[in-house]
Amino acid sequence: NRGEFHKVQMQKQLAQEQEALAAAREVKAHPMPDFNKPVFQPDLVTHKAPLTESKPFQLRSTARHSDAVAAFQQEVTHIAEAEKAVAFHARPVPATTYKPDLEFTEPVDHTPVVPLPVTLESDRRALKRQAFDQVMGQKMAQLEVMQETLAKQKLEQENSRIKELRRKSVEEGGLMFKAKPIITKDQFP
Repeated sequence: NRGEFHKVQMQKQLAQEQEALAAAREVKAHPMPDFNKPVFQPDLVTHKAPLTESKPFQLRSTARHSDAVAAFQQEVTHIAEAEKAVAFHARPVPATTYKPDLEFTEPVDHTPVVPLPVTLESDRRALKRQAFDQVMGQKMAQLEVMQETLAKQKLEQENSRIKELRRKSVEEGGLMFKAKPIITKDQFP
């Protein structure tokens, strides 16, 4: 039966747990050491290693700290130099302040400079511009006259063509419509 099998399994498991608890309560002592037998005995004949010497510690945190202090000091000196460069420095007193009066030399006679006659280009340019404007005005007037004559000729050609088309019938390609003949009552079939 299934229920009985389960009970048996539970009882076995409980028995194993109690045995484990009982075994844990038992104290097992280690054997007494034999002090006549040496624990560590180096081989002094074959093993001749040099003695170690103590060295100071090189901690990373102290190295980082010294680097940070050096960088800070360098930045402080850089800022101080920049402030010195920006500081105002007055110019020294001129050397003539403490010297005796200046010595003047006698003027030397020389021929005076004669200036060349001045001719301004503005008058010449104004005349040239006036002549240019006159020529351009004549050209523009001629161009306008030519355009007006061309426009009149085109208009006349169009009007004459329209007159010709009005004289022709529609069958001939003109604009004249011919009315259908009128049928009177006596002509009905």
